[in-house]
Amino acid sequence: DDLDGPEAVALLSALVFKRRTDVEPQLNGPLTRALKRLNEVALAIGNLLLKNGLDVIPQQFARDSVHDGLMQVTYEWAKGTPFYQICELTDQPEGSIVRCILHLHGALKDVRNAARVIGDPKLYQSMEACAELIKRDIVFAASLYVA
Repeated sequence: DDLDGPEAVALLSALVFKRRTDVEPQLNGPLTRALKRLNEVALAIGNLLLKNGLDVIPQQFARDSVHDGLMQVTYEWAKGTPFYQICELTDQPEGSIVRCILHLHGALKDVRNAARVIGDPKLYQSMEACAELIKRDIVFAASLYVA
């Protein structure tokens, strides 16, 4: 509830992006707090899985579930920053950035659809708006990245 559109996009990217990066993202206060909370939730899920008999290490589960490497990149993309500029914010190749944003778009649509099913029109509208923020330019153009 406390995050604006670009911040929500960035937070969800931490669940979509599955790689480690050597570049530490520069996150604003609300995003830093949201990422901390997301890590706490991932750890709680790991503990719940362990408690229910699954062979997991909760800390490892949390580490494997949340990757903040493209949070700054997706935040800036959702704010309208040009592609060439967001590429300078990370050590990831352009194709990885494109794939992450495409997967993120799909995840936003999935959350939007889930919001419709559970009857949460505010979340539905928020996720629809977030999906529109990132659907632009070269990422959604027919290109070699998605061929």
